[in-house]
Amino acid sequence: MKIELIVFYVAGQAYAINFNEIDEIQTAKKGTPLPFSEDWHEGLITIRGALYPLVNLRKVLAVSYEEPKETDKMILLRRTRVALLVDELDNTATVEESELKENPEVNSRDILPNAFEVNGKIIPIVNVESLLSYTRNAYV
Repeated sequence: MKIELIVFYVAGQAYAINFNEIDEIQTAKKGTPLPFSEDWHEGLITIRGALYPLVNLRKVLAVSYEEPKETDKMILLRRTRVALLVDELDNTATVEESELKENPEVNSRDILPNAFEVNGKIIPIVNVESLLSYTRNAYV
């Protein structure tokens, strides 16, 4: 079975997310900060009258603690109102499920369970359900 993915960059590293998880992609907005938030929570934004928490993937993945930039993009998720802040978008990729490799790294396996290789570059795939579970559990 083929999987359609969107490739994006966070702190110079390519990652991918299943195309079916994405509602839309927009240029990033500045979030309204909330007190007592985790450092990766960049506040709330409004999209067509609905509130979305803005989640900075640089900080969730612990690859950079850089603040948001004007050139950042937001990936709006389909299943829930969450916006993921990423550095830039790259392209789409179609990968056979049999080509996916399991992530051997224990610390990141929940959020990045699989990866695929393109032109010698390994691209981890974000598991949206695990990412959402991680962000929800941070407030429990």
